[in-house]
Amino acid sequence: MFWVYSFIASFTVLCLPIIGLFSKKIQQFTQKRKNAPLLIQNQTFSPDKKLIWFHCASLGEFELCKPLLKTIKSNYPNFELILTFFSPSGIQTNSDLDLLDHIGFLPFDTQRRVRRFLDKVNPDVAIFVKYEFWPNYLNQLHARQIKTFAISCRFHKNHFLFQWYGRWLLNELKKMDHVFVQNQSSFVLLNRYQFNNVSISGDLRIDRVIENASQPFYNAIVEEFLNNRPCFIAGSTWKKDIELLFPEIESIYDKIIIAPHDIGSKSVEFIKSKISTSYQTINQLDINTIGKTQILIIDSIGLLSSLYRFAHITYVGGGFSKRGLHNILEPIGHCKPVLLGPHYQYFPEAADLIHKHIAFSISDKMKLRQTLQHFKENPKLLASIQKEICEYLNENRDGSKKVFEKISTYF
Repeated sequence: MFWVYSFIASFTVLCLPIIGLFSKKIQQFTQKRKNAPLLIQNQTFSPDKKLIWFHCASLGEFELCKPLLKTIKSNYPNFELILTFFSPSGIQTNSDLDLLDHIGFLPFDTQRRVRRFLDKVNPDVAIFVKYEFWPNYLNQLHARQIKTFAISCRFHKNHFLFQWYGRWLLNELKKMDHVFVQNQSSFVLLNRYQFNNVSISGDLRIDRVIENASQPFYNAIVEEFLNNRPCFIAGSTWKKDIELLFPEIESIYDKIIIAPHDIGSKSVEFIKSKISTSYQTINQLDINTIGKTQILIIDSIGLLSSLYRFAHITYVGGGFSKRGLHNILEPIGHCKPVLLGPHYQYFPEAADLIHKHIAFSISDKMKLRQTLQHFKENPKLLASIQKEICEYLNENRDGSKKVFEKISTYF
C-alpha cells in the first residue's frame, strides 16, 4: 500500500497549482506555504545539539502542546526545539513562539521531500500531536531509528485505521516508541490490536486551558462595560447560533458579550441586525456610554479565552454543524457551564461533559430560555455545577507531566 499512497501523494502535490485555479482556498494554502523564512530548507540546524521535533496540524494542536514544550525547554534549555505545521493557520500567531528555536511548514509527505527534510533536520526525537500520521514520515523515522511518539490521541472502532484499508498505517503506529491516548476506550482498542506501547495521559488541552485561566487579565473597557453585573458570553458564534440566541438572551441578561467566529463586517452586521437593544463593538465604542450598553460585540481576535472568566454562563458556537463545534474547554477552564448546539457527537469532550451534566445541548429557543432562566433563578445550582467543573479539571490535569516523564527517559 505504501507505493499506492506515495503515488497518490506525489500526484496530488503536482495537481495543487491546477486545483488552485478553481479554489481560492487551495490557492492561498499553496501560496502561504511558499513563505521563505518558514521553509525548512532555508534554516540552519546545529549538529552539536539534541533536537526535538514537534509536528502539529494547526494552531489548536500548538496550543495543546505548549505546556509540554515549556516543560522540555525549562528542563533541557540546551536542546533545540523545532515545530512544524501543516496548515498555514498554525503560524498566524505570535504567542509563545519564543519557546521554539525553529518553526516552519512541514514539507508534503512524498518520499523525496521526506528524505530531504530528515536529512536536513536530523531530529533525535519526533513528536506528532493528535492525528498527524503521515505514512512516509513514519516509515522513514522508523528506518532511521529516530525515537517517535504520538500524543493526545483518541481512537474509535470506526476509525479508518481499523478497517482493512487502513491496517498498513496502523502497523506503522505500532512501531512508534509510545502512543499517548486521551481515554480508556482508546487504550483498550489499541490493546485489542496488539499494541504494547500505549498509555493514558488524558486530553492535554486541559493543562493548557488551566494555564490560560490562571493568567492575570485586565481590560478597562470590559470592566467598565460589565460593572460587576452577571454576564452571558457567546463565543465563536455562527449565523445559526445568533438566530438561536436572539432575542431570547436580551430579556434574561443585562450584560451580554458576543464574540463571533468571523469578525468580518458582514458577520458583525448580521449580529447587529438581530439586536433590539443597545450595543457597541469593541473596535468602535464610546467609553462614556459603554457602562449603559447591554451588548458588547468583540470584533477582534485574541480576547475570547480570557473573557470567559467574566461569564455567568457561556455558549460556544458551531454546534449546528456536524463538525463545526468550537473549543468548549476554554470556558470550562474558567469553571463556567457551557451551552452548545445539538451536533456534538464528533467531539468526545463535549459528549463527556454533557454526560456529566456540566455542559448542555440546546437545539431550540424554548430550551434556551428555560435553561438560562433556571440557572439565573438558582444560584446554588450554578455554584454546584461550577464546583463539579473544577473537580473535573483537577481529575484530568497534568497530562503534559505524564507525557514528559515518559519521553524524557528517551532523551
